[in-house]
Amino acid sequence: MGDDGALHVHEERTFVYDGTFRGAFYTLPLRDGQAVTGFTLRDSTGVSYEGVTGDDERPGTYVLEQSGDEFSVTWFYGESATDESRTYELDYTVTGAGTRHADASQLYWQWIGTGWDVATDRMVADLTLPSTAAALTAGEDLLVWGHGPLTGTVEVVDAGVVRTEVTGLAPNTFVELRVLMPTAVLGAAASDGQEVRAEILEEEGCLAVAADADRAEARGEEPAEDCDPRAGLARVGNGVLAAGLVGAGAAWTLLFRRYGREHVLPRGLADYERELPSDDPPALVAFLLGWGSLGDDALVATIMDLARRGRIGLSREQVTRDGFFRDRTTDVLVMRRLATPRRTGSGPSRRCCSRRPATAGR
Repeated sequence: MGDDGALHVHEERTFVYDGTFRGAFYTLPLRDGQAVTGFTLRDSTGVSYEGVTGDDERPGTYVLEQSGDEFSVTWFYGESATDESRTYELDYTVTGAGTRHADASQLYWQWIGTGWDVATDRMVADLTLPSTAAALTAGEDLLVWGHGPLTGTVEVVDAGVVRTEVTGLAPNTFVELRVLMPTAVLGAAASDGQEVRAEILEEEGCLAVAADADRAEARGEEPAEDCDPRAGLARVGNGVLAAGLVGAGAAWTLLFRRYGREHVLPRGLADYERELPSDDPPALVAFLLGWGSLGDDALVATIMDLARRGRIGLSREQVTRDGFFRDRTTDVLVMRRLATPRRTGSGPSRRCCSRRPATAGR
C-alpha cells in the first residue's frame, strides 16, 4: 500500500474444476474515486495473457470492463480445464483504496466478497503498509480488525505487515479487513476532512462483543454481554417507519373507501364450484378480478387452459446448451402446438363434418 492510498495487489488464485471449463472471470466492486490500473494476468507456468477488447474470445486472452462501481476481467484458457486445478496470477493497482481522514487514516478492504458461490479452501492475504507504518505499535497506534467467519484470524505478523487468514470459507461469505492508522501514514492522499476515529472504535468494539456472544452461543453457553451495531440505526428507522405508517394508514383508508371496496355480490352464490364457472378465457377473468391489470398468473392460467383444451402439449425435457465456460444441462418445460386438438373431459365432443347429398342404395 502506498502513502497515497493506492493498493498494489498481487493475487494467486487457484481454481479447482469439476467438469470442463474454458475460462474464468473475476469482479471487484469499486467505490467513488477508485479505479483499477496496470492490470496483468499470467498462468502458473509464467505465460502471460494478452489483453483484447470487444467480443474477442481467443485462447490466451482477457477482456477488461470497468464501470463506475465495478471492475471485471474475463479470460479464456489456452486449453480447456477438465477435472483439474489451475492457478492464475493477477496483478493490478487500485487507486483510492485507502482513505485519509482529519484524525486517522484507514483501509477498509474486502478480500473476498459474497459473489463467490463456491467454497474457498484457504485464503491468506498479507498487507504491507506504507514504510512509515513500520514504526507503529500494534494495538496502540496500529489497530486491525477482521470481519467475516468467526474462525478467521487477523494479526500483525511483521513490522507494518498485516495478515488475514481463513480456512474452510463457505460460499457467499465475505472476508474483509479494517486497518486504522495515524493520519500521517497516508500523508500523500487528500484528506476528506472528517473525524471518524471515535466512531470507528465504538463500532468495532460493538462488533467484537457481538462476535464473542456468537462464539459463546456456538459453544452452548450464555453470552456475558451482547451488542447490536445497528441498534442506533434501527431506533431511528423505527421512529421514521412508525410516523410513516400513521400517515400511510390514513391515506390508505381514504383510498380504500373511495376505490378499494369489493363490489356487493348477489346472494345465493355457492361457496365452492366443482367445475369451472364459465368458459371465459383466464386472461379475461384475471383482467376483471385484477381491476383492469394483468399479472404473471394470467399467463400461467392461459397456458394451463390451452393444455386442458388440448390446443397445446406440455412436456418436461432436458436441454444442453453451450455455456460461456462449460456446457450446461437444464430441465425445461416445452410447449408444442397440437395439429389436432385432443379431446378433454368426459362430456360429449362436437364433431363437424361436411354434409353430402343422400345416395340411393345406401
